[in-house]
Amino acid sequence: MRKPLQKKESPSYRRLSRSALALFSQRDLNSVTIKDIAESAGLNTALIYYYFDNKEHLFESCIEDAIEGSLETYEKLKAQHVSDPVNLIEDWFVANLKTAGSLRKLLKIIIYSAGSEIRFRSIERLTRKFYRIETEILASSIEQGITQGIFKKVDPHEMATFVSVHLDGLIIGSLVRSKFKTTQEMDGLREKLFDFLGYEE
Repeated sequence: MRKPLQKKESPSYRRLSRSALALFSQRDLNSVTIKDIAESAGLNTALIYYYFDNKEHLFESCIEDAIEGSLETYEKLKAQHVSDPVNLIEDWFVANLKTAGSLRKLLKIIIYSAGSEIRFRSIERLTRKFYRIETEILASSIEQGITQGIFKKVDPHEMATFVSVHLDGLIIGSLVRSKFKTTQEMDGLREKLFDFLGYEE
């Protein structure tokens, strides 16, 4: 059973969701307890059941919240740069750099969920939506730049998919490689994209 929207907007709900996301990114679903989450959030265990039906519901909800937050960021960027594809792409990279910590947690959990015996259909649906919107925003920006004569002719969707896949690679690289310089690597990806597009910054 879904909880009312006003509950999702409360500070306690947000604390529980953030704490759960952090814990689930460190350990698998079975090893994280309701008590662990409550202690991490600094809240009473009983309060969890005010917002969530059970641990699985909390697991599902915290991932949904993280994905929806990223989607809201993408939509805001799209609205802010209606006719400026270069600034939209620039700000898209800045937004991903600012949220790299959350993206690392989210990607770890999504990878775990993909191989889990427990299927979370809503997470699978939102993950597909996340990548679809991310790719659409980049592709439409590239297409707009081509139309404006700013970028050279390329396949916008293929280029957007290339960037999206490589961004995931950067996030994973920051998890498994020591001394990984996320900012430097993100800047490198941005520069390569503009180079492929024939745009000189």
